[in-house]
Amino acid sequence: MIFDSIKKYKKKIKLSSLKMSIKRATLFSAILAILTVILVLITHNLNLTISFAFIGLIYTIFIVIIDKHLVTRGNEIWIVPLVYSLMTIYFALLIAKVLIEFSVNIGEINPGVPSEYLDYTYFTLITMLSVGYGDLSPEKSSDQIVAMIIAMFGSAHMLVSVALFFSKINNPNSLSKVTYNENSYNQSTNSLKITINQDYNAHQEVTPVIEESRN
Repeated sequence: MIFDSIKKYKKKIKLSSLKMSIKRATLFSAILAILTVILVLITHNLNLTISFAFIGLIYTIFIVIIDKHLVTRGNEIWIVPLVYSLMTIYFALLIAKVLIEFSVNIGEINPGVPSEYLDYTYFTLITMLSVGYGDLSPEKSSDQIVAMIIAMFGSAHMLVSVALFFSKINNPNSLSKVTYNENSYNQSTNSLKITINQDYNAHQEVTPVIEESRN
């Protein structure tokens, strides 16, 4: 019993620490989102601001879904980098589409629609990952601010993803599954109690019969 209590206490401490990490990452992302809206609203127009805000909303939905449903067990840990990579590529494609839609200048690009989209995706991806080769660089101050926002979004994405996925590795059933695990534990305990009571009642019924036979 003492060892079980110690294990439960350690588990609560670990879960509390992981929850705090995710809360801090979420707070950082919220502050970044507010700054993004302000900067884009100042440098461009309301429609571009709404587009970036919509991307932030989609990102938040993604994080909530991952927190509730992503489960990693044993050798399934490869799911973590896969999900992170897919999310990074998806949002790079989405942001690139927004940049093209609002004619954000990222520097000299090759002519042609397919090539243009590829160049914008390339620029967005290397900016999000903080690589910055410098072959594509905005010249206008307003476009440079947008590039900085994309870079900050990429940093926030990495921070949130690392905090969230780290919790999945250390607690495979996810923070949102703790209640479910407690319910399962209670159900198992109740089933064990019922079994013990049934055995006890059966023993009580058998005992008088044995005593009567002896008499």
